[in-house]
Amino acid sequence: MMFRATARHPALILDDVRGAQKMLSGVARVTALEGSRHLSELVGAPVHLKCENLQR
Repeated sequence: MMFRATARHPALILDDVRGAQKMLSGVARVTALEGSRHLSELVGAPVHLKCENLQR
């Protein structure tokens, strides 16, 4: 899925991300980022997976 900024849906800016971070602070847990050697070899680029299964 690709997202293209339009007049109706402008691109996110850093302040948007920081606002979301503040809103989710204390609600969402920081989860680990794990590298996958197997997937990296398959696609020929580094692949990292977010462990969102560890959310509450």
